[in-house]
Amino acid sequence: MNETEDDMKLFEIIKKCLLRLLNNDPEVRQKISDVASVPDKSRKSETEDENKKLKAEIERLKRENAGLDEEKKRLDNELRALRVTLKNTSEDAEKKIQSARDASVKELERAKAVVVGLQEKLQGYEQKLDGASVIEKQYELYRSLPESLRKSMAGIINGETLWKFLISGAQTERQELFWEFCRTEVQKSNGLTYAAILKSLFVFFSENIASLSSASLYELYEPSEGSEFKTDSMIPSNSGAQSGRVELVVLPGLKGVNTGKINKKAVVKLED
Repeated sequence: MNETEDDMKLFEIIKKCLLRLLNNDPEVRQKISDVASVPDKSRKSETEDENKKLKAEIERLKRENAGLDEEKKRLDNELRALRVTLKNTSEDAEKKIQSARDASVKELERAKAVVVGLQEKLQGYEQKLDGASVIEKQYELYRSLPESLRKSMAGIINGETLWKFLISGAQTERQELFWEFCRTEVQKSNGLTYAAILKSLFVFFSENIASLSSASLYELYEPSEGSEFKTDSMIPSNSGAQSGRVELVVLPGLKGVNTGKINKKAVVKLED
């Protein structure tokens, strides 16, 4: 038997003795209880250290929590400030957008007004061009007449230039004179040869006089084709019948604007 086995046997014997004493001897139990109730100084010291550490941790956590509360307040304030800034920025943006929209509307209206003005000017230019074209056409008709005929009307119509032609024929006091000249020509034996040109010139100058003067004395009188011949307002052409119905108006007459009276009768060619 070795030393270890002897020690184990001895331990068992002591253990049994102690258990017997613990079960049978009240004094031993009391003593053991007293010994067990005596605090362990090292253990107490460890507990106190743990308590100090816990208190320190609690204080640290309290400070940390207080710091978090302050941070939360700061963030809340920043959030409120950002909301105010966002609201103001949004309102400013809406004002700027509305202002830009109003400016665009005004610019569009101005552009429309410019376009309308340009269109009116263009229309005026077109009318002038049309008028110039009509004048040029009438001047060409005038120049197509025989020189002898043009010379005979020189006291009424000055055809040296386009503008002299236009101005001379648009004078009110020459309107009746020109009608008399045209009537004499169209009533000649060969009068109908140039009757259409003379009629065109007479109508052109008469319309010019009416458009240029607000106090025009006369308006053209032109009976409708097929109407019955009337001696009080018509003159029969020497180139046709002397009674019946109107086949062609060779030369319009002149009727008073205010009186309605026929001052110059219309020269008409009657149906055969």
